[in-house]
Amino acid sequence: MKKQIAVLMAAATAVTTVAPAIANAAVNEHLDVSADTVSAKIKEALGKQYKVINNEGIGKDDYKKTDDIEDYQKSQYLVVLSVKDEVKDLESNGLLKDKEAGRELDYTQFINDSKVKKVQGGHEYIVTDAAKASSLIEKLVINNKEAIVSIVDKGATKDGEAVEITTDKLIKKVANDSKTEQGIVDVANFLAEFVKVDKTNNAGFVEELKVDDEVWTVDRAKYNAADDIKKIEAKLTSGAVVKLELGDKAIDLHDVMTDKTELKVTAEDGKRLEGIEQSAYDKVTGFKNLTSEDGKRTQIDVPTGDTEVYVLKDIMTKEVKLEDVFTRDGGYTKEGADFINKLKNAVIENGIFNHEGTSYKADKAELSEALKNAKIVNRDGKFALEFTVAVADANDAARKINLKIALTGKNATDLQVVKNDLRTPEDVVVGKFTKLIGANRYETAIEVSKESFADNEADSVVIVGGNSVIDGLSAAPLASSVNAPILLADKNGLSRNTLAEIERACGKLYNKTVYIVGGESSVPASVKKQLMEKYPNVVVERLAGANRFDTSLSVAKKLKDHMGSSVFAVGGDGAADAMSIAPVAANKPADKVSPVLVVPKASVSKDVRDFLGQAGVRDIVAVGGEASISTQALKDLKAVASAPTVDRISGSNRYDTNLAILKKYYPSNIAIKGLIVASGANDKLVDAQTSSVLASKDGYPIVLADGKLNADQAKYLKDNKEALNKNVNQVGGVVAADFMKAVVDSLGL
Repeated sequence: MKKQIAVLMAAATAVTTVAPAIANAAVNEHLDVSADTVSAKIKEALGKQYKVINNEGIGKDDYKKTDDIEDYQKSQYLVVLSVKDEVKDLESNGLLKDKEAGRELDYTQFINDSKVKKVQGGHEYIVTDAAKASSLIEKLVINNKEAIVSIVDKGATKDGEAVEITTDKLIKKVANDSKTEQGIVDVANFLAEFVKVDKTNNAGFVEELKVDDEVWTVDRAKYNAADDIKKIEAKLTSGAVVKLELGDKAIDLHDVMTDKTELKVTAEDGKRLEGIEQSAYDKVTGFKNLTSEDGKRTQIDVPTGDTEVYVLKDIMTKEVKLEDVFTRDGGYTKEGADFINKLKNAVIENGIFNHEGTSYKADKAELSEALKNAKIVNRDGKFALEFTVAVADANDAARKINLKIALTGKNATDLQVVKNDLRTPEDVVVGKFTKLIGANRYETAIEVSKESFADNEADSVVIVGGNSVIDGLSAAPLASSVNAPILLADKNGLSRNTLAEIERACGKLYNKTVYIVGGESSVPASVKKQLMEKYPNVVVERLAGANRFDTSLSVAKKLKDHMGSSVFAVGGDGAADAMSIAPVAANKPADKVSPVLVVPKASVSKDVRDFLGQAGVRDIVAVGGEASISTQALKDLKAVASAPTVDRISGSNRYDTNLAILKKYYPSNIAIKGLIVASGANDKLVDAQTSSVLASKDGYPIVLADGKLNADQAKYLKDNKEALNKNVNQVGGVVAADFMKAVVDSLGL
């Protein structure tokens, strides 16, 4: 994009190993931005000038060195205004038309390369004067004229220089001086040599190679100068992506960088070294840069930075500090909860909400859509959660406004919590507790996984069906035994976000096993295909049976070498009972878990009894009342060859059974270190299922929530307050606000 300047002779300097130059300039689009905001951005951009003010930072070399340079050209940024209608009086509006008569400088190529956004069929102008352009922009917005402003970072060193001096070799079209230059053809052929062609042969560290956007294939001839290569993109098997262009720093074609050290891949003659395992290639993360061999120093343009695109709209922006609303450490403030709940209640009631002393009225459907579509945007390293809705002054219907509300702060994670809360109908609650909530059950499972496992900490993953809770009843002890999160698949397979979470938590899954619990009606066959395509060396094992009973037996058999002498039995319709006992079953005293077996109400099959006897089970606890597991079923369990003791734990309903489990096992058997609250509703139990691994890892009992906290639940919370309130987590956005308010009050949060 930017032209290279002459090679200058100078003394050699010390060179350190750094990552290769990567073309990473982004185009960041900001929608529905007010005229005031854009004018302020233009003023700020044009006011930031290069240290050497006779260098524009773009254009022809001879122009860069001239003293005939105007103020706007001294800026580190180029500001471009795109409008539908032609602007007649350019000078009075602080504008300059590219290719203006009599000018030699042509900005067109730079503008196109920077991906400046343009109004379709419109006109583009360079902004030369912020104050004059401000008046024009205001007029355009007031008159509902389409207008877009792009602010392009022309590139500068940290000292404000447009150029930098380097002793690195540079990538050129042709290496005329091998001591200071590297041919881009040599780089392309080197990377092509290490493309991993298949799973068994031709191992390599490149997953996919693109040369000038064309994907390399095995039948492609070697590259040569006639190919006129300009850019290369290599996706490595480690997941890293390296982008190289003409003028970038040259890379070492012998030793590559891994996550911990260097790996030699070619001999001095350039031939590929044999005998390197794929597992070693999968750790390659990048390349060393090369220094010039004779101390020559090269002056190069600093790569162009990001382009910020502002789409103007007649809009009023109200900014709210995130810290005044919510923080992860402190939860919602009283003012913050009032603010969020007013917006949510306006959707349900009459569309009216108050902000900063003004009452606004919005169409309820439009407000609901605006809250659901709120976006988190990056503002130069800070973040904002924004939504825009058309409103009228509730006391003056003629005063119509496009209102943008922006919550601003440094923590995108906290903004995500607020974003998720805006999408749910339940009120938010004042108090300190962690919210693990996604846009749906699949995203909530991802949030729980993130809370449970640091990057690359998990050894596996367990996949269950998002709409088949019964099939996944036995998943918790399995996941605990293999140190894995439980993630969800829908009828179409695994979402992009779920696949990304698998990679974050588990890494590349090299020679690891992923477990699918449930048949193909629960978790489709496409899931295995997705996993094998993304991780060719992964082992995918499905644990399933003809029905829910056989599926749980299949999982239990898999756990035979990892189980203790205890087993829990739940009825085929006892999903809530199973969710209550799941973290207890997943607990690992002496590094052993307790399988959860799903059994019919009336009787227990011979296959199950034989397994229990062969496994030497000594203790069986049936979870749920006689409506779930009959007395005869308990007799069948008692008849197992290993002569186990058989007990029942139950209550008058799922919430009482849940409480009975908490009283029996926490803290007498398992130390309490916090609490998880999840919905007990039949169609929401999956949140409790996916949180069972977190509960077992960290010592969090799971309380199932109904509409309100009952007296017995409140007493348990108060009796164990000192242990429970250390780390309280709400999993899923469907827990009633009244329930969480009562939890907060009971625990003094």
